[in-house]
Amino acid sequence: MLLFSASLFGACLLGIFSRPDNLLAVIWPANALLLGWLLRQRRLAGVLGWSCAALAYLAADLVTGSSVELTVHMAAANLAGVAVGYTLLRHSPHFNRLLLGPASVLMLLLASLSAAWTSALVAMPATTFLLDASHGQALLYWFSAELVWYMALLPAILLTSSRQSLLPPAAPRFWRWAPLLALAASALLAMWADGAGALAFTLPALLWCALRYRQGLAALCLLITSIGTLYAVAIGLLELGSVDPELGDIVSLRTGVALLAVPVLLVSAMNASRERMLKALHHAAAHDGLTGLLSRAGFFSQLPTLLQDTGHSIGTLMLDIDLFKQINDHHGHAAGDLVLREVAQRLRTSLPDGALLGRLGGEEFAVVLPAADLASSRQVAEQLRQRIDEEPFVLLPGLPPLAVSVSIGVAALGEDDERHVDTALHPADQALQRAKNSGRNRVVVAP
Repeated sequence: MLLFSASLFGACLLGIFSRPDNLLAVIWPANALLLGWLLRQRRLAGVLGWSCAALAYLAADLVTGSSVELTVHMAAANLAGVAVGYTLLRHSPHFNRLLLGPASVLMLLLASLSAAWTSALVAMPATTFLLDASHGQALLYWFSAELVWYMALLPAILLTSSRQSLLPPAAPRFWRWAPLLALAASALLAMWADGAGALAFTLPALLWCALRYRQGLAALCLLITSIGTLYAVAIGLLELGSVDPELGDIVSLRTGVALLAVPVLLVSAMNASRERMLKALHHAAAHDGLTGLLSRAGFFSQLPTLLQDTGHSIGTLMLDIDLFKQINDHHGHAAGDLVLREVAQRLRTSLPDGALLGRLGGEEFAVVLPAADLASSRQVAEQLRQRIDEEPFVLLPGLPPLAVSVSIGVAALGEDDERHVDTALHPADQALQRAKNSGRNRVVVAP
């Protein structure tokens, strides 16, 4: 809570110190920051969180010499806008914090428009006086200032996380930085060209960043470009048609920069959704839907990687649930599915790190142990057998616990043995057949 309050207080001070002649702030990131905090940590949306936010707004204005009446009015306007934006996003079924899909981006735009318009309406009596402008001009000035910060800063707050890399994995060094270099080059070109059209010079590079980078980095690129554009215009590095922009020009610039974010966020969101969908399809194709283990196809697609380690012997295990057909016949297929899931879970939690485990079909499982000789492979197999056999399976309420056992065949591929995917499991499979023929619930080692 201390970090939350301090960050809001600092953002308010930053805005206050940007006020020309003690009028309205040129930059005001506090509202977007507050909304980002509330969406990322919803526990802050309680009475304590809103109270701390209100105190931060009030304290920042009061310590810099504002009157009490103006301070209260401005704080009320800011908090009212944030409250509207938070309510719309919090209760919208079309919005998710990771901005996956175009619906989330469009909902973010709608909430930003509503929040900016609400705060502008509440603040209009004060802004009309401070700007010495008409009600409409004062309304649009505040609205545009709010909107540009919501659309530029809020996505960066929502999408950046210290727990994940922002750059694409396994990309060549130049290719990683090419979109950023293109963005910098397009910004320089915009300042050289000037004119109203220069505002869109950075759009192709921003779209490239949205396609190439993860959403967090794309949002940071958008934030830096948006704020950089506003700053370049303010100090005269970028002229969009007027050397001395008036209030209407400022409103137009801010609105244009804010709306420039929409296509970038849409492309980034759709690209992220596509990557997630492809990842989910790949996972579904490589994993068994019932047990969550690797499927036959997934198992054999990863097996060549382990077989390439010719510097060590490799252990192979084939497992079969004993008399599984009788479980299905006597207790039903639902009970059989529960047994498969529980066996898979016990195998998964009993294997050493690095082992490859898959369900090859029916009640048959396979394990490959990297850097394991025959003796250590047999020891692992015996531990697995005991893990299945030691504790009866509780299937469904009202049914007695069911004793389940497995038969296991063990083999090992030596450093000089042929390592072909099609034949790697054959010795262990033959040993499994001998285990089943000799009484089941045992481990048999291939000769």
